[in-house]
Parts: sequence; C-alpha cells; structure tokens
Amino acid sequence: MRVAVDTDLLVAAHDRDDPDHAAIQGRLRELAARGGRLVLASRVLAEFYAVITDEGRAARPVTPVRAGHLCRRYLTSSEVDLLGEGGGGAVNLDRALYHASTHGVRGVRLHDLELAHALVNAPDRVDHLLTRCPARYAGVQGLRVRGLDG
Repeated sequence: MRVAVDTDLLVAAHDRDDPDHAAIQGRLRELAARGGRLVLASRVLAEFYAVITDEGRAARPVTPVRAGHLCRRYLTSSEVDLLGEGGGGAVNLDRALYHASTHGVRGVRLHDLELAHALVNAPDRVDHLLTRCPARYAGVQGLRVRGLDG
C-alpha cells in the first residue's frame, strides 16, 4: 500500500510538542512495519520546508540548513516515494479548480484539492492519504482519506 501524507501531518511528525506527534509517529511506524510505502508530493516537501523555517508558522522554527537536511533525507530515502509534478500539473490544477468552484471551496483548501488530484492521477496512483483533517479532501473520487484515528 502506498500512503501519502499532507504537509500538516508531516510538520506534526517532526514537532515533538505537537499533541498528535506520538500518534503520527506510531501510524508511520505501523505503515513501515506492514511493508507500506510513504509517498510525498514534491509540493508537500517544499511546503514542509517553508513551514518549519517560518518564525510566524512554526512553534520552534529550524534553520534553513536543518530544514534542507530533513528534506534531503526524505528525497534520498529508499523508504519514501517522491511524487513529482510531471506533466500533469496543469491538468490537476484544472480538476481542482473545477471541484472547488462546483463545491463552494474557498481559500487555501484549493491547495489540498490540487494535491488530492495529483495523487489520484499520478502514473503510480496513490489512493490513500493520511491527514489530520480528512474533511479538507472530501469529495475527491478515488482517494481514501484517513485520519489519525482510522
């Protein structure tokens, strides 16, 4: 099974002060123990870097050097699949825009929808997403969204 995670979950996995940190770490260990593959979209990894280095968004921001090291660890890990933009970026954005406009989606949730469409339309399709906010991805056909509790 290939399971993607969103930025919020990835940030919490690295923030020991986050109330969900232990639960997230447990779910990721469980995934690895069952032979699952962690999938990170390139945009999630880029946003992860942006969040953990931003003094306005991170409780304890890290230096760019540390953030770069963490990101490169994911990029070079044999246990992580990286989902790049490929040629489908415009198609996925178009699908996300259609979904957003027909379902009344506002604000930053568009980013979540674009990620969801990138996952289900990838050549090596990813049909599971682990997130703390399953409602953000509601209505995307072909994507099984799971919260920390299930």
